[in-house]
Amino acid sequence: MASRRRTLTDAIVSKVNAWPGKPANVDVRRVRNVFTVLQDVLAQAAPATICVINSAVEDESGRGGVADNVRIGVVLVAACSSNAVADSDSWDDTMEALFDYMRTDAAGFKNITVGSLGAQRREISQPIVCDAETMDENEAFVSVIDSVYFISVSNR
Repeated sequence: MASRRRTLTDAIVSKVNAWPGKPANVDVRRVRNVFTVLQDVLAQAAPATICVINSAVEDESGRGGVADNVRIGVVLVAACSSNAVADSDSWDDTMEALFDYMRTDAAGFKNITVGSLGAQRREISQPIVCDAETMDENEAFVSVIDSVYFISVSNR
């Protein structure tokens, strides 16, 4: 069986792919780090990629059981001229819409169940709306949605 983290990350990829507001030319995939995507977008002149990354796991075990808090980042990387304000505004609007979509329970991001894995979202935030330095240096728009999911592993 796939790891809990990979299973959760793949489930989020599927949910983002099913998002009705996802631009048609945007690829969604699981990656290990954002640098891979940044290089791919810049090298291939792809319009944009949304990558889902498992960035951290924190032990939340207590007397009653074993559990993890799994941090998942949803990162949009888009080729964008640093001078093209309209382009960056458009991608910013896209990420804001995705953020709104992800925080509504109707979209299924609050509680995710895949097989025997059950994960409950504890928090969601958008810490990086647009990384201006990356945009100026690499002509790439980068925006991040950060979320933490609680996964109960076993009872003690």
